[in-house]
Amino acid sequence: MNKSYITSIGLSLFLAIATSACKKTIEESNPNVDQYEEAPLYTDSEEPEEEPTEEYTTIDYTFPETGKSITDFIPKGTPFEIQHEAKGDLNNDGLKDYAIVLTDKTHLYDERPMLIVLQQTDGTYRLDKMSKVVMPSKYFKASNYDNEEITIEKHQLVIHLYNEYASGNTKYKFSYQDKELYLSQLDDYSRGSGIHIFLSVDFFSEKIKLETGDANTDPETEKTEYFDMPVYQFTLEKDCPQYILNDIYKIIFNPNNNQL
Repeated sequence: MNKSYITSIGLSLFLAIATSACKKTIEESNPNVDQYEEAPLYTDSEEPEEEPTEEYTTIDYTFPETGKSITDFIPKGTPFEIQHEAKGDLNNDGLKDYAIVLTDKTHLYDERPMLIVLQQTDGTYRLDKMSKVVMPSKYFKASNYDNEEITIEKHQLVIHLYNEYASGNTKYKFSYQDKELYLSQLDDYSRGSGIHIFLSVDFFSEKIKLETGDANTDPETEKTEYFDMPVYQFTLEKDCPQYILNDIYKIIFNPNNNQL
């Protein structure tokens, strides 16, 4: 790898974009490639969300284990409401499951739990997974993402984070294996001032693909490199994908550091 080239252009973009991290709240987290579309922009008609003046904190609660609808999984007596939801067959049983992200409608709490609720044969739902670390915290100031969406596609949960200013996108995919929801794919694209980096990680095949280039210089600077991925299994419930992304960049830019 040409370290001087990668270090000079790669680290600047990496630090500007890949440092977005989800804030750990109540629990400590344990330490094919799609074409990216343009990030959707906010319209003038959308009023900016007011930020609270009080100190952000966490809230103690437990989630119901079963329900007849996804709203039944909002803990009673809490200020949570559903911010995002996605519907589809996640565990490949032919039934329509849900992934939902909760947010605090009073703007006092910054954590955004994600719940995975699986449909049962009688039409009810069962809480199967819950993560307080997979989504970036609502008021985490280091976050560079401007928009986000969650979908369920081909039995995979897809979390797509958009970065408008540096024309960057980050996409995480989670898949069920042996009743556990694992991080299966990570794609990160960043572009600015003619420089672009595309990173794709397949956690199941343990391969990393890195594409880099600089439109301001000779086209020969365009290159594609492949790396072996250290063997790790990351789960939706315990692991923060933003931290994982940061560590993967560290492995690429510093081959002597192979710890995630």
